[in-house]
Amino acid sequence: MVNEQNTLNKIHFHENKKEYFVTLPLAEQAHILLNTTDKIKKELLFSLPENEVVKIFKFLDPDEIVDLLQLLPKRKQTRLINKVSNTVKENVKFLSRFAPQSAAGVMNLNYLLIPYGTKKSEIKKRINHHLEKGHKEPTLLVIDDFGHLLGELRISMLLFENDSTLYKSLKELPSISSNEDQETCLQCFKKHIGEKVVVLDGSGFVLGIIKAKEMLRVVEQESEEDYYGLAGLKKEEEITATPTEKVRFRLSWLLVNLITAFFAAFVVTFFEDTVSKVVLLAAFMPIIAGMGGNAGTQTTAIVIRSLALNRIDLGFNGIRKIINSEFFASFINGVVIGTIVGALALALGESILFALVAFVAILANLVAATVFGIVIPIVLQKLDIDPAAASNVFVTTIADVFGLFVLLGLATLLLL
Repeated sequence: MVNEQNTLNKIHFHENKKEYFVTLPLAEQAHILLNTTDKIKKELLFSLPENEVVKIFKFLDPDEIVDLLQLLPKRKQTRLINKVSNTVKENVKFLSRFAPQSAAGVMNLNYLLIPYGTKKSEIKKRINHHLEKGHKEPTLLVIDDFGHLLGELRISMLLFENDSTLYKSLKELPSISSNEDQETCLQCFKKHIGEKVVVLDGSGFVLGIIKAKEMLRVVEQESEEDYYGLAGLKKEEEITATPTEKVRFRLSWLLVNLITAFFAAFVVTFFEDTVSKVVLLAAFMPIIAGMGGNAGTQTTAIVIRSLALNRIDLGFNGIRKIINSEFFASFINGVVIGTIVGALALALGESILFALVAFVAILANLVAATVFGIVIPIVLQKLDIDPAAASNVFVTTIADVFGLFVLLGLATLLLL
């Protein structure tokens, strides 16, 4: 495991990735293609001769091959599929029929269907034949006369039981419909920790099986996408990317941020006289705006993750309950932070009125930013816009504008 991690680290920083990659054993090449970033996967898959890629495919399961093929243009996918063995080709074509984000898009085909009552000797022959084809140890799924799942026959039972007792203690496995999404799969795994999940078609017949490793890969991808989206970045960007690539990935969101920042600046222009007469306001403006932005970002991150995992009831009562909870939490935080900011103003020699203005501005801004941190991701989700990619820009802008407006508006009313 340590050597595999070292190999992954080296491929990330190597100047000529292909040159280093081809020196590795095929098994390590397969491991890299499964676990490195999409950008490096594409770079290697495009730079290697297709016959070399096919050799690597021999060390991968069909579902893993499908994941890699989806990174390539259709023509290249077709050429590579036509070069693999007939069995692999059939499995790859079968798996490619399903949506990548569905349960069937995550499943693997490393299982054997065992009709109830099959003798031990026959099962062993089928396992040996399966392994001789280069497959990994299969999951044994026992089915009835109608082809419906009865449970898992653990391979260890073949050692300790005879034909008459072999099926007495089949292990029940959770199942899921093939068209369910990946988040539903994840919830199923959470309910049945340590289990495999069987994927069934509309008639209840077995299509495939999902193991923990497939689900872990999904969780890692989802978490990475959410993290990058919250930062306004593309998932493909690497720390080792060229300056041109980094500009291409980041500039669009920076321009959006620039446009939204002008809204906050525009608010300040309305209160030029106030700022010029109460100079210390200029020092408190970034504090008010910054605290609101941070509070909004915290709430947004939690809401986006909850949306991804289907943990939010998007009905009126569900949303109202969340807003009420966050409102009271942000109110308490606002009172604490506002008291500290007000005390700081007094320590700097400002009046009680100034301290009161700072206190109210902080309190109002934290509450408003938190509420908008809930509402905006939910609205974007309902509009089919990725909330992870767009929420932060809008939440921080609203927090800045609202916080500055409250601070400067109250200062104009009470201090001039």
